[in-house]
Amino acid sequence: MSGLKTFIYGIIGGMCISIGGCAFLASESKVVGAVFFVVGLFTICTFGFNLFTGKVCYSLENNARYLGTLGLIWLGNFAGCLIMGGLLRLTRLTALVEKAQSVADTKLGDSLLSIFILAIFCNILIYIAVDGFKNNPHEIGKYLALFFGVTVFVLCGFEHCVANMFYITAAGKWSGYALLFIMVNTLGNAAGGLLIPVLKKISDGKPAPNGGARDKKSETITVNRDNAGTDVEAAEPVRAFPEPAEPEIVIDPFAEPVLFPEDYKGMSLDGAPTGREAATDALLLKIAADRGIAVPEEQIEAETDMQVIGRFQSMKYAAMGNGGMFELINLDKDALREEAREDVKKELLTDKVIKAIIKAEDIQAAPEELEREAERIVREQNTNMEMVKRFFGDDLSGLAGDVRIKKARDLVYETAVRKE
Repeated sequence: MSGLKTFIYGIIGGMCISIGGCAFLASESKVVGAVFFVVGLFTICTFGFNLFTGKVCYSLENNARYLGTLGLIWLGNFAGCLIMGGLLRLTRLTALVEKAQSVADTKLGDSLLSIFILAIFCNILIYIAVDGFKNNPHEIGKYLALFFGVTVFVLCGFEHCVANMFYITAAGKWSGYALLFIMVNTLGNAAGGLLIPVLKKISDGKPAPNGGARDKKSETITVNRDNAGTDVEAAEPVRAFPEPAEPEIVIDPFAEPVLFPEDYKGMSLDGAPTGREAATDALLLKIAADRGIAVPEEQIEAETDMQVIGRFQSMKYAAMGNGGMFELINLDKDALREEAREDVKKELLTDKVIKAIIKAEDIQAAPEELEREAERIVREQNTNMEMVKRFFGDDLSGLAGDVRIKKARDLVYETAVRKE
């Protein structure tokens, strides 16, 4: 994204948050105001505009030049809030201006330490909102992440630097201290937005339980790692595909599995289904079986319910079109649910294994890989790059998750061997 476009998208982002701020000021109920404030971040995430408090959460995934981009976005957000707040003061909506003055007085009357802490709390929730929208595989989950992340921070009274830019402008309360207030607010938001990513990075670097030692009844191997993670002894044979080994330990279904290269590299393709995708799925399911990876039953049941509803609706519309309503009435719903449940369980297991491989290999999506994936979508969907960027973001960051998953799947398949 060019510097000018980054700045302009930042202006639009500031204007969107200002509109959410107007909705909050216009609501007599704080709960209602918090709900309608969501419109700002919803618009930004849907159309790919720039918001400092969201973008700062991904600083660790970018190089030092990203700091310049963040600064440009912050200035754009500031400009957007100045425009909207200034224009609001020229309208008949004096009640909103008066309420903005009350809000600004409360905020500016607080201590800088309090503002910094409340800003940290705010951006923990913003991270939950934007990262949930970005990475949640379910459409409903994406929007629930936005809804709860934003409404909770507003209801709690946490401090959002861009929203406060608008409130102070609408109130006409700018001063040297107000600018200092915004800077402290900004630093607190940056700290809060980076808190979870930093802690995740630290936790990802921890050794596996028991120092990485493990025994399997079906394999004559014990792998021990020193503190640097180096294999001291490893003599694992190539695993035959049929008859998954019975694991000695079963991992807690709620826990995130920890995998090592020998768990997913050099697997046997003997007995695997034909076709790259089917074979890869089978290999991933074997990894889950070998390592005792499980999925909570509650999650399987919830996903199955959604699958059954979706399948039944599709079948209903198809039956209405070809006059097959009688067959639909006599449909074996128990069989439909069992079929859906099996598919859901396999999907959740392979997804869990893929995420563990991505973490173990620290798989990232390079800009050129995002470009190639976008070009593939353009070809296959008969669309254009502008539409793809509008949907996945101008920097195509919305495709990063798909690219990482594809690279992990390719790694498993391409390192597999066939003995026959």
